[in-house]
Amino acid sequence: MKKRAIAWLMAAAMVLSLAGCGGGNEEQEEEPEATQAPEEAADAVTWKPEDTVTLIVPYSANSISDITVRVLTQYVEQIIGQDIEIENVPGPITEINEAGEATEMDGPGSQGWLELSKRKPDGLTIGVADLPGFSDSLARQAGYYSVFDFTPVCNHVMDTAVLVARDNDERFGDIQELLGYAAEHPGELVAATDGEHGASHAWMETFARSAGISYGPKHCGNIGDAVQSVLSGGADVCVMKSGDLYGRTKGLRVLTVFGGERLSGYPDAPTAGEMGCCDKWLGEGCCILGPAGMPQEAVAFYEQAFEQAMTDSRYLSASTGITTYFMDAADTAALIAQQRAFSLSEITGLW
Repeated sequence: MKKRAIAWLMAAAMVLSLAGCGGGNEEQEEEPEATQAPEEAADAVTWKPEDTVTLIVPYSANSISDITVRVLTQYVEQIIGQDIEIENVPGPITEINEAGEATEMDGPGSQGWLELSKRKPDGLTIGVADLPGFSDSLARQAGYYSVFDFTPVCNHVMDTAVLVARDNDERFGDIQELLGYAAEHPGELVAATDGEHGASHAWMETFARSAGISYGPKHCGNIGDAVQSVLSGGADVCVMKSGDLYGRTKGLRVLTVFGGERLSGYPDAPTAGEMGCCDKWLGEGCCILGPAGMPQEAVAFYEQAFEQAMTDSRYLSASTGITTYFMDAADTAALIAQQRAFSLSEITGLW
């Protein structure tokens, strides 16, 4: 089992409003009903939590996922009329052998998702699931939990991946020049990553294969180190989330966007699909789940509360750098189902 989850997301033709992402694979197995969101509740939502709500974050305090959801929940609390207590349950599922040695049995976040799956479905416990880490874990089918053990509530973040280079690198004034350079110098292009089999490594590998180019990866400890490697000249390019660019744009040039449409913040950067390669959406998301069996009324209540918080002007001002993208329970269920199906069919052949 790999020690790191293959943290990447490819969404082709989602039923969501991500335009131009290509067609889905009709050959995929039908998704189990457990990933389907409950039917829409009546307009008047009468259910309300009568006590403190626990929100399980499957990563450590002060991690990006933890900080992101804490920014949001302070506004959700005001709407639901109850405190939201963050419970950090970090780390992968591990097993201890007779010698006292720990073996990782699944990827990062899996311990928190296992804990969420065990909680009472009374609406008082919900949790965070990052995509594609969560859908990748489901695809591995390790036996600790499955799609039947969770109830989709809503989506919070959708963060599109981008390819960046140094803005003073005269070789790469745009993506066409990079593709031309890579074709003329096979294997010489150096791409910094956040670690072997990490998100940026997987995205770069996907891009390179679709474009028919070769490169050499330079694995760094995290995306911050990868960016510094590009800025210092230790690497040529890096694929990263658009949200990771916040506060880091100085010295960088966005060459291409891995989405169905150009990003408003970088209108001159074409999509990879426009260049005839990698017409799939790449990036990361973050959604809210509950345990299986969560009441329909509770799902509808949280849907409304989270949407209201995500459109609150105070939250939007406080969440600069967070790519908020609300989706209801049905669209979130469809996204998780698609990513699980994609992982089952293609992720194992990437490396």
